[in-house]
Amino acid sequence: LFWILSMPIVAETMRCLFLCSAVAVATSGFVPTSPPTTTTKRRGAINNSLYFARLPIRFEPESTTTNRPLRSSLASVEEKSGPSFWEALIGIAINGSPWEYMLEMKRKGYDGIVPVDLGPGGKFNFLLSPDSVRAATVEEAKMLPRRFSVELFETLELDKGIVYEQGDRHKLHKKICIPSFEQARSMEFFVGATKAELDVLSTAFRSKAGNANNNEIKIRSSNNYNNNRIDLYAEMRRSALNVVLDVSFGLGTASDEGDGAGTKSNTFEKVDELSDTIAEYLERIVALANEIPPLWQISPRLSYNYVRVTDVVLPNLRQLVSEVIEARRLEEDRRRSSSIDSSDDNAEAGTTIKRNRADLLGVLVEQLEDNADVRSILFDVVIAGSDTTASTTTAALYLLHRDEHRSWLEQARAEADRTNAGQDVPLNEIRSSMPVCVAIAREILRLYPPVPFVGRTATASGTLGKDDYPVTPGDTFCFSPWHLGRDPSQWGDDASAFNPQRWIDDSYNGGAADSFSWLPFGAG
Repeated sequence: LFWILSMPIVAETMRCLFLCSAVAVATSGFVPTSPPTTTTKRRGAINNSLYFARLPIRFEPESTTTNRPLRSSLASVEEKSGPSFWEALIGIAINGSPWEYMLEMKRKGYDGIVPVDLGPGGKFNFLLSPDSVRAATVEEAKMLPRRFSVELFETLELDKGIVYEQGDRHKLHKKICIPSFEQARSMEFFVGATKAELDVLSTAFRSKAGNANNNEIKIRSSNNYNNNRIDLYAEMRRSALNVVLDVSFGLGTASDEGDGAGTKSNTFEKVDELSDTIAEYLERIVALANEIPPLWQISPRLSYNYVRVTDVVLPNLRQLVSEVIEARRLEEDRRRSSSIDSSDDNAEAGTTIKRNRADLLGVLVEQLEDNADVRSILFDVVIAGSDTTASTTTAALYLLHRDEHRSWLEQARAEADRTNAGQDVPLNEIRSSMPVCVAIAREILRLYPPVPFVGRTATASGTLGKDDYPVTPGDTFCFSPWHLGRDPSQWGDDASAFNPQRWIDDSYNGGAADSFSWLPFGAG
């Protein structure tokens, strides 16, 4: 009780001490003497990342670069030196995240592979150039096979499934899942579910907008104003989750083909409870990752979010998903029995019974016997599919509705009207038929990639990159799609500006000097 009550005082004291030490270090020569480029920044309303602490949305004027020449990535290993412990610690604290600090490092002259010693936090190697990222993720990928993980991932069961699973199990699970995502019918099923869900969302938005217009809400403190405000990220996350449940679990109503009237062909009675539980799970783990100070690292039981997730939400989610899996296994058993009984009739008619491959859960229960494996994969798909989609669509809608970007909003609307929101365009012609929407999507992913920071851990010795950077087992190499997408040396002086025109002018690289400057989904 004493520690809980005194935690705010302790945190404030630590903050004051940290600022004092920062000033002392800054004036004692530890920080490079060349001043960093200053920009005026103000935080936007979007602040989300699932696997790492924060994805802050910042709106900045055109960035400028210093005249100081960049250190060559071809420098000898002996000359390679990174920031000191204090410089790195203070830099990350001031910039707000490791990926934003990477951009600051680039401004200060660092390039290529740079060692960063965070003391008790560990030793890392930051990949600051497209060449170094290519070397780590493609050319020497076998030397760095392990995905960087933390203990929290294991506690929350984020280290299994597809995203963080390793070796042969990863390859097996990926092979099983691919048909559910790559077939044309799967994409059509997904597009149908997405459109149906967005129709519902659009109706709700229009209703709120109508109420707002009918009520005089010029006084922002009025109840009417608050009631008609929209939490964009929450709405996007809910909609994305509904689509994922529809397509992956086969539980939604949006694009159900059961009776053509939008009723559920699946009889799982707790679909609403499952949706609410997953939504809370996502909210809690994002809040947990964003805790300042990170109480779960000091003592897990001090963190309400940690306790809520581990003691209540996660057990409930495991139970509900297990019930879904068992219900689907029974359904598959009945389907197989029915297929056997009618096999002779189908053979005579020249027809076969095929299950909808767009239903991922059906594929998994058919090919995996262990419910724990099925559950882990579904966890990955739900989390990766809903949270990352929600953060991207939130950023897109937020930027397009800013006054300075209204011309792009109007162009996107005109393109959507002309193509019936893409429904009149074959999937393989979307890019050529809807260049404006594609350009906007690529630009959003450049500026606000769903996962801003990625780490790989070495399991063998060797060298990396053109400068033969030494690698030993256990070394962790990190790169940031967020940093790569905003590097002025690749994208020019307007690197931080929202400008879809760059993708219309150059649909492949967006004008970047290297294709590895745009890696919103990693390197494959």
